Amino acid sequence: MLMHTLYDMPLEEMTMSHMNMQVYSQGFGHSHAADATGFMRLVYILEGSAVFTHAGGTLEARAGDMLYWPCDVAYVSLWSGACNQFAVIDMRLVDSKGTMVNFGDAPRVLFRDAHRLYEGYMDDIANLSRSAQPFAWLERISLALKLCCEIAREQTRGAASGAYGRIYAGIVYLEAHYTENFTIDELANMCAMSATCFRKLFFTCKSMSPVDYRNSLRIRRATELLREGMSVTRAAEAVGINDLKYFSKLFKRFTGLSPSVIKRETQKGIAGGEEKV
Repeated sequence: MLMHTLYDMPLEEMTMSHMNMQVYSQGFGHSHAADATGFMRLVYILEGSAVFTHAGGTLEARAGDMLYWPCDVAYVSLWSGACNQFAVIDMRLVDSKGTMVNFGDAPRVLFRDAHRLYEGYMDDIANLSRSAQPFAWLERISLALKLCCEIAREQTRGAASGAYGRIYAGIVYLEAHYTENFTIDELANMCAMSATCFRKLFFTCKSMSPVDYRNSLRIRRATELLREGMSVTRAAEAVGINDLKYFSKLFKRFTGLSPSVIKRETQKGIAGGEEKV
């Protein structure tokens, strides 16, 4: 049963019996063998590139690619980047009849994360694995499920390709200028349509409003800056938000954490000599 076709499924008809999340590092020329026995696997490449070989053929993937492996498909990955990192989420989700819910029967690259939005999910999941916060484990599961939801939405966007083409100019502008302030009317004018029509088509393509999409890009970049050592105030200003209280509220909405928590954990990692993920 394909996950991205289940637009509306009663919660009581679903059972999750397995979940595991790990981040791995591999050097140049190293190989990694795996077998997704009894569960589906999502592999997100954080850094580097690799060739994945399985019984049905090979897949080439690089940083930003999200790969999918069906249940019980074994593979070997050979890494060619100077520095290679990848995150893995294993999950078993079944319906009331015991049928596994997944993204299909064949291994494939689900999509290329051009703007590295999903990298943030993986970073947050990895950081929570080292966190001493109460219920950090539960938050990791929550983020993993949210990630699956976003992937399912991503898989439905192919049907919206016509809509995407109509608002392409607005999307490109937004992604290039997300640190700036502009109106929906301005984006709509670039696409020769009304603001109402633009909002509707945008939601069809991105499953969120233009404002939420811009804010998600801002928070993702701010998270990167905080982990690079920038102060909370400067990170907020760098992504176009001058109201620190609003920035903190927005940051927690998108990440589940306050910016100060990210900052503290980064400083602890540096002080303790930990390798950043």
